[in-house]
Amino acid sequence: MADTMINYQNMKDLLGEIARGETEVFAPVVREGTPYIAKISSDTEIAFDFFITANSIKEALFPRYEPILKYKIDKEGISTEDIAPFQPIVIFGGHPCDAASIPIMEKIFGWDYKDRFYLERREKTIIITTACEEFDKNCFCTSLGFSPRGEAGSDILLERNSKSSWKVKAVTERGKEFIQKHEKYFKSSVTPESGYPKITEKDIPTQFDKGVIKKWLEGNFENPAWKSLTANCWSCSACTFVCPTCHCFDMTDNATMWEGIRTKNWDACTMPIFTLHTSQHNPREAYYQRYRQRISHKYTYYVDLFGVVSCTGCGRCSRVCGAGINISEILTKIENLAKAGGK
Repeated sequence: MADTMINYQNMKDLLGEIARGETEVFAPVVREGTPYIAKISSDTEIAFDFFITANSIKEALFPRYEPILKYKIDKEGISTEDIAPFQPIVIFGGHPCDAASIPIMEKIFGWDYKDRFYLERREKTIIITTACEEFDKNCFCTSLGFSPRGEAGSDILLERNSKSSWKVKAVTERGKEFIQKHEKYFKSSVTPESGYPKITEKDIPTQFDKGVIKKWLEGNFENPAWKSLTANCWSCSACTFVCPTCHCFDMTDNATMWEGIRTKNWDACTMPIFTLHTSQHNPREAYYQRYRQRISHKYTYYVDLFGVVSCTGCGRCSRVCGAGINISEILTKIENLAKAGGK
């Protein structure tokens, strides 16, 4: 298996063949010059050469809008109808920082309540990840213990070995079975080209100590520094929508008098109305209180519950922020505050 490879054309043909069946296929596509992970059809033009997609693979497993239940009311009472069973899924084109979010998300969706909508999808999903070939100032996966060639969450990891091909590694048994099932698309001999050095965790500087961050957060909930740390925040929640580990949602009923459908919809703790009470009291009325919640949840509360930080260092939130907020810079400032005595 170590010498297996696949090229662009074979990957395109493979994904096209799968998409013609009952499996949902997600892959990178370009929209107005920007690469996105999106559901594709058999003839969709797939993007292979890009730095990182604007969104994460999260949308394939945790849709923005998701019907979960249909119901009707008649003279006999209330009847309900479950949503049809989920189709198998193949996700291609995410990076290790995307795949690393999967084990993190599984913890919350498999915790005190087993969320079948996430867990059953994951059980039917093959994740094919491409190792990182470049990084920018917003990347900080190494600060969280991850790697640009990390395998966590992936079923298959691809590492470039030529201009238009990858070396293939089966990370899980599920990945191995997938390769065997579609072996006609995978070649057994590899002749790597020169000029394709690997980017490793040593190439991406560690920017902060997550343990120091957690300790400062635990003792500085009311620290006035929060106002200056997040002074530019617009509360637009763009950061949460591109984040691979943000998972807040609400549920709504779209209904008439006699029938309706219940849906799960993405929500975000950075939105002004997220904690708005019916009485109109809002315990997180100010922008800094909402951003403080986002940082604290990822770097303290989630760690207390599950032993992992709810962040993979992908840097998407920093790239998409119209206000210019960079999360790794904020975390570095927090570490500096901690070293200076907390003020």
